Amino acid sequence: MKKIRNRQGITLIALVVTLIILLILVAVSMTMLLGENGLITKAQQSSETFQIEQGREQINLAVLGMQTEKLSKGESCTLEYIAENIEDRLEGCQVVGTQGAPIKKVFTKYTGYQYTIDELGEVIYIGEVDFNEIPLISIVSDKIVSGVESVTLDITTEVEIGQVEKIITPTGEVQGNSTTYAVTENGDYTFKAITDKGVETQKTVNISNIQEEGVDLTGLVTGSESIEHNCIWERKYDENNH
Repeated sequence: MKKIRNRQGITLIALVVTLIILLILVAVSMTMLLGENGLITKAQQSSETFQIEQGREQINLAVLGMQTEKLSKGESCTLEYIAENIEDRLEGCQVVGTQGAPIKKVFTKYTGYQYTIDELGEVIYIGEVDFNEIPLISIVSDKIVSGVESVTLDITTEVEIGQVEKIITPTGEVQGNSTTYAVTENGDYTFKAITDKGVETQKTVNISNIQEEGVDLTGLVTGSESIEHNCIWERKYDENNH
C-alpha cells in the first residue's frame, strides 16, 4: 500500500510540474507572437510600412508624370498645378490642404495615409499629424551677390494650429520662433522647428558656392522669397501611440 501511495504522490507532483512548464511555454509563446516586438506585431508593421511606401511611390509617379508633361511643353510644374490636377491623375488621392502663399507644400491623403509634396516634387509620409499643426520654415538670405565674406540667413517659422516653441540651429543652439544664422563655409545647414504640440519639421539648405573671397549666392533672393531646398517632415515619436 505504501508503494502505491508513493507512486501516486510522485505522479501528481510530475503532473503539476508538467503543467507549470506548459504554462510557462504558453506565456513565452504568446509574448513572442503577440507582444510589442512579437512576430505578429512585426508582420503587421512590415505590412503597413509596405503600404505606406507603395502609396508614396504611386503619388511620386503621378507627380513625375505631371512634371514630365510640363517640361515637354517648356513650362514649369508648380505646386498650384499639382494641387489642382493630382486628384485626376491618381484615383483615390485627395488633396487635404496646402501651406504657404505661394504654395510651398501640398498635403494629400492616399489609401488612408497622409503625405506631403514639396517644391522639389519630393513625396514624404507624415503620419497621422494634422497638417495644420506642421510648422513652416522660411529661410531668407541677406545678400545675393558673390564675393562676400559671409551671409546671414534669416530663419522664420509659422504654424496654423499651436505655436512654434523653438528653432534648433545646425550647431545645436536653441532659439525662439525666429533667428539668424551666419554662413561662411560650404555644406548642408539644417534647421529644425518644434511646436508646443511636439510636432517637428526641418529644412536643410545646401551651400556649395562659397570661395575664399566669400559666398556665391547667385540666384537666391532676398525679401519675402525663401531659399528653395529640400524639406523633410517628421513627427515626434510618442511611445504612448505605439
